[in-house]
Amino acid sequence: MRKFSVIVWAIGLSVVGAVVLVPTLMAAQITPAASYPLPVNVACKPHWDGGLATDFPVQVGTPLLAVFNGTATPENRPAGGYTNRVTSVDGTVAYYGHGTDAGRVSGTVKAGQVIGYSGNSGNSTGPHLHFAVATSWQYLLNHGGDGDIDPCKWLAAIGTAPAPVGTVSAPKVGTFYMSPTGSDSNSGTSTAPWKTWGKVLATAAAGSTINLMPGTYTVANNFNGNSNIEFKGTSSARITLQTQPGYEGQGVIQGPVTFTGQYGTLQQMRIKGGYTVQTNDVYILNVRNRDAY
Repeated sequence: MRKFSVIVWAIGLSVVGAVVLVPTLMAAQITPAASYPLPVNVACKPHWDGGLATDFPVQVGTPLLAVFNGTATPENRPAGGYTNRVTSVDGTVAYYGHGTDAGRVSGTVKAGQVIGYSGNSGNSTGPHLHFAVATSWQYLLNHGGDGDIDPCKWLAAIGTAPAPVGTVSAPKVGTFYMSPTGSDSNSGTSTAPWKTWGKVLATAAAGSTINLMPGTYTVANNFNGNSNIEFKGTSSARITLQTQPGYEGQGVIQGPVTFTGQYGTLQQMRIKGGYTVQTNDVYILNVRNRDAY
């Protein structure tokens, strides 16, 4: 949504209606940039400053999709926030700005694959995706995030290319599973668990149970620093975060982490690195704050 002096693309994850992980960003990434107009519709249209880029005003947690096969490279920039870019074999670059850290993908990707989630990091006045296409990454760096290809005309001409943003399914109540070796293309069951917080948080509604399968879930590293886990349950429908039943203590959150929000329950797990609780509405049951369970 903005033109930055040094570009970066981001994919973000935040959440819709359940547990929200709020990353602690660099100061430059959380300072509002009130002078930049917020886009008002999802249609691809010219960038507000006349540059060859476009802004998609999508909610936090919207999947960001690779528009072609290539190599994804996530980076962090003070102005662009958490970013990602996809480089094709011919050197064409598609980049995505103002996302969040967790859920970003690196390495080989296929067209249509989720490479992260939208956010509101960097110099941004509201949640959106800043999208641009260029013949080289160097061009983007030299032109403050603007490409040398009109992204709207490019998307229209390449009719087989996926749109850069996907759709967000309505949050639903259920029992969901995460695993460090899972995949966000799975169904979230015990036999096909999800991998990232971004997927879980965009799907699990108040009243849901999130089971962490055995493994370590590195909250702090995923979010570039100490992070909050914010519960968004209701008085009649709490959010429960726990180790998968039968594997108590084998689901490990690597802290430090702060639990905030309301109507959440954390139980049957280990937290390494320490935790704090900033609300009376979060129940802590049989959680070991040490390395050995």
